[in-house]
Amino acid sequence: MSITCTSCGDVLEPAGFSKNQLRTPKTARCRWCVEQASQQRRAPPPATQQRRARPPPATTPPPTAATPPPPPEAELAALAVADPAAAAAREEEAEALAAIFGDEFRPLPPGGAAARYEIALAADRAAVALDVVCGAGYPVDGAPTFAVRAVAACDEKARRALTCVAAAAAAAAPAGEVCVFEVAAAVRDAVDALGAAPAAAPAAEAAPAGGWTFEPACPQFGQRPVRFDAASGDDAHAVEIFDGEPVTDRRSTFQAFLAVGVDSLDKAQWAFRAILARNKCGRATHNMRAYRFTDAAGVRRADNDSDGEDGAGEKMAYLLDVLDADGVAVVVSRWYGGVHLGPDRFRHIAHCTQKILEAHGHARRDNAR
Repeated sequence: MSITCTSCGDVLEPAGFSKNQLRTPKTARCRWCVEQASQQRRAPPPATQQRRARPPPATTPPPTAATPPPPPEAELAALAVADPAAAAAREEEAEALAAIFGDEFRPLPPGGAAARYEIALAADRAAVALDVVCGAGYPVDGAPTFAVRAVAACDEKARRALTCVAAAAAAAAPAGEVCVFEVAAAVRDAVDALGAAPAAAPAAEAAPAGGWTFEPACPQFGQRPVRFDAASGDDAHAVEIFDGEPVTDRRSTFQAFLAVGVDSLDKAQWAFRAILARNKCGRATHNMRAYRFTDAAGVRRADNDSDGEDGAGEKMAYLLDVLDADGVAVVVSRWYGGVHLGPDRFRHIAHCTQKILEAHGHARRDNAR
């Protein structure tokens, strides 16, 4: 259901409006218009009013007063030091964002805030970027403010829509937890929907005629480009693909994908290419892969790739052997959330692999007896 903003006239999805505004849809104003009105109310008085508010001339002794309050910047700095837990969480989040986004992440002068930075959301940094301002209490108390800067990629109406997406994603984040990555991911998805899909259409149409190279989103984590030949884009090698249930632990998410009916390397490559071509898998920190099948000559074929998560591919291949899974190709994608999981990450990778295999008829031999 779409709702028309009574202030700007834009027709937006309900996510573009706050809960209070949705209670009266006939007079609802979008988040952007409400924010603009709030900023105008907070704006300083005109210069003429400021002149009337000046103190009397120096000949009149000013009234005695206590020590003047510190300027806003000093107050913010004091608050930032006063809450070490919030400061530590901000620092940890900034390190994770720098690791995930690489050159797309850039710290900015704080300017009185606890932290400020910019995240580029398009190939051209000047095209679309997310400006983030973190208050001294974030994330323990309060959320950051987000502003979308869009110059070349979209018009003002689209920029406002992206700002509404950022506001909705921030409002949906759990209280007391960092949320910048989730907001940036939501806005990037919206940017892709606005401009990337039409631009990529000609390349997608031409893909079956030639090879394709998957360019990883997080090479800083050991991901490498994956090159596919022309056969991987031929639908004659298409197989059925199933999605497993996501598993989340300390802001990292794992999800398995299973291709069945694989009896040749061309079919395994078709499955891997189809999975990596998905937008969400393209943004994953790791896409671990393994396959196991018997070819037309009766020869058992198997291989794996850890995609920078050292040892993960071997553990997936071991599970395929233990379950005696044949004719399958498995991908487990991980989206890193900024907190190191240690050995637990391998437990989640194995769990996702085992669950999706068992869900499609590949139970442990012990259970089959």
